[in-house]
Amino acid sequence: MLQTIPDAECWGSECRISNVPEKEWRLVSEGGFVTSNYELEIRLAHSALDGVHDMFMCRGSMDARMHERMMDLVRPIITAYPEAHWLTIGDDGQDGWMLRQRGAAAVTASSLSDVRLQKAAELGFLTGIPVRALNAEHLNCADAAFDLVLCRQAYHHVRRAPLAFYEFMRVSRRGFVLIEPIEGQRRPLEFIRALAKMALRHRSPIYDLFEPAGNFIYRVSEHDVFRMLTALEVPWFAIKTFNTFYLSWLAALPRSSLIARAIFNLGIGLQDFLCLCRLMNPGLCIIFVPTEQDPQRVREALERARFRIVSTPKNPYATGQ
Repeated sequence: MLQTIPDAECWGSECRISNVPEKEWRLVSEGGFVTSNYELEIRLAHSALDGVHDMFMCRGSMDARMHERMMDLVRPIITAYPEAHWLTIGDDGQDGWMLRQRGAAAVTASSLSDVRLQKAAELGFLTGIPVRALNAEHLNCADAAFDLVLCRQAYHHVRRAPLAFYEFMRVSRRGFVLIEPIEGQRRPLEFIRALAKMALRHRSPIYDLFEPAGNFIYRVSEHDVFRMLTALEVPWFAIKTFNTFYLSWLAALPRSSLIARAIFNLGIGLQDFLCLCRLMNPGLCIIFVPTEQDPQRVREALERARFRIVSTPKNPYATGQ
């Protein structure tokens, strides 16, 4: 079993991991530096190697159903680009594997540390899927190196998330997909939902901002995406909001359990109803950002899948306008 990361040499907020054999720790990052809050994530990746086998073999759990439900939202994009080569970001192996299961032609799986991906590959679960160690803030890839990029539940772990956003644009030929927690307006029942989450998960209010891996939860803001893409003169993006319902004991139950499915569906249904009444915000979103000139086929596919198309204004001062 791989050893945990030894102590790092630190200067202010920057840390350099020293004296770590390459086979035990592989991280690609500009200049060999990583921001200090990534250390814990790398340690957790090493300590969680024993669970890689179960992650792929225990597909009958409610936890697996929750992950698959998110990935099903990507189907319209997979169908629109049947020959595309995908790059996954922050992948523990599941994302690349599920993309292939849903018809993606080619996938390269990546994460900050690739130890879990290498373990999954050794166990035979990622056959035909190359794995790489990539830092989302500085992807060691050529411009337009991949057709599509998928970042599922990893963007909110990135300390300098806007850097990752622009990197996704740079390396994707067709576009990129984010599936992330979304920031919303203040709604009457948001405070009650926060209290319920704290009570059910036995956490204090600070854990609504931070996760056990040590990262600040950098929620996606539709307004921020709108501003960034307007500045870059990207004419539109697509968004779809949704809810999920997670409790650790529920996630461990078999998906064949009628009671487990009923609780899961009831939890989602109640949230959906409250969102429809504008009493609560959706918790998650999937966003597609096109990076090609005229992606009409994917736009039509997303509209059929009930994504909302958000158009950005043209810059009247730009050349040629």
